[in-house]
Amino acid sequence: MSTILPPPSAVQSIMEHVPIGVVAFDATLMVVGASRHATAMLDFTDRELIGIPLHDAIAKALGEEAAQNLGGHAAAVIQNGKATAWNSCRLTAGGGQRFVDWEVRPMEIAKEKGALLTLIDVTEREQAKMTIAATEKSLRLFSEAVLDHALIMTDVRGRITSCNAGAAMITGMPREELVGKPISIIYTRDDMVAGVPEQEWRSAASAGSVAHMRWHERTDGARYFANGTITAHVLPDELPCFTVAFRDTTREVRETERLARLSAERKEAIATLTTANINLEQFAAVASHDMQEPLRMVTSYLTLLRSRYGGSLDAKASEYMEFAIAGAQRMGRLIRSLLDIARIDHGEVALHEVSADLAFEEAQKNLQQVVTETGATIACGRLGTVYADKDMLVRLFQNLVGNALKYVAKGQHPRVQVSSVDLAGMLAIRITDNGIGVSPADQARIFDAFERVHGRGEYGGAGLGLAICKGIVQRHGGTLTLESELGHGSTFIVTLPRTPAG
Repeated sequence: MSTILPPPSAVQSIMEHVPIGVVAFDATLMVVGASRHATAMLDFTDRELIGIPLHDAIAKALGEEAAQNLGGHAAAVIQNGKATAWNSCRLTAGGGQRFVDWEVRPMEIAKEKGALLTLIDVTEREQAKMTIAATEKSLRLFSEAVLDHALIMTDVRGRITSCNAGAAMITGMPREELVGKPISIIYTRDDMVAGVPEQEWRSAASAGSVAHMRWHERTDGARYFANGTITAHVLPDELPCFTVAFRDTTREVRETERLARLSAERKEAIATLTTANINLEQFAAVASHDMQEPLRMVTSYLTLLRSRYGGSLDAKASEYMEFAIAGAQRMGRLIRSLLDIARIDHGEVALHEVSADLAFEEAQKNLQQVVTETGATIACGRLGTVYADKDMLVRLFQNLVGNALKYVAKGQHPRVQVSSVDLAGMLAIRITDNGIGVSPADQARIFDAFERVHGRGEYGGAGLGLAICKGIVQRHGGTLTLESELGHGSTFIVTLPRTPAG
């Protein structure tokens, strides 16, 4: 058994004061001294550590496998006198996740062969490395998952060193083909000739980053619009590099262009409609005077002819005279109805809160003569208020109720029932009659101008009453619909706003 020699005072001083773990052992690999840091790291006291085999001193803290490995290196150092390289292992003593770097270096102890084991706690470094590795892995996973963004890294010369799957999808080139190519490969030919890639790289290197928005070109010649950023990176002990991140925004650009075209077309259509409206107003002015005045003159002279010479005309001539007068009068009604439609569609509308009850009463008074002649019964419940033009509202009720009084079977007295219901900011007014009704096949066209379900000989009118009603309702932002069955009456449903739009 070898004799344990006490270490010199200088060695002991080093062991006590250096902030690392130091263990001295002799040629027989027996521990002859240790620093305070070493005893703490190996989970021993000074007295427990001195005089025990090196293997026993380190096995508890480093684990059996690491202890055997270190022991083999220690024996080799004693034998050949050469220091080991730095090694790393996990520190298991004390729990938690800790790591140490160690080396064994030869040293004479009391003129005898020996060695020093140096232990350095590198837990913070290893944890930082693990954090960096985890972050890099997360970034790789993230970059691969982001398929709508191209992420490209280049060297200082602009050569592509790596890229994500999104870059391959957007540029149309496999990743293995992109790597090693100059970044200019994604630019258009015109931009390459103009030196745009070099300009942007110089700007990024100078300013740190530069944004770009432009058309790019794939190898097949197809173009795509992209916007993104080129960023310069200068890492310690490494050559500068650049990252290029961009997104394909071709769809958004095309949509913006489409909307711009639609806007231009809309402006052109509005200008055309404005001109058409002006022309229509001019026509209405002409129709109201220049067309009606001659028509009144024709009607007047025909009436004079009938009163003065009617007795001297034969039956056929008298019939022709009546046809002419009736035709002129019908033409006058048509012109007035067309003017009404023009005014409704293009004239001014004075919208304000109106009592639908008062408007209906006024319409009923205007129809009083027809009500008396037909023996009609009209019942109207409480309607409420709407946001409307009063005169138009009266005209609407007058036309709809007038239709109900007109289109009844012979021998029947008209019955009209009017009611209303609130519908989320709209007032729905139902006008129900006991008239002849409308077949499903005819219901879609009765609101069109000059559409007549029944012959002119059966029921009078110009065929414009419901067209006028439709125009009035549409100018108010409402709806006009019909529920009817042939021979079983009709219900017209009018919806009008109760408050201003918006």
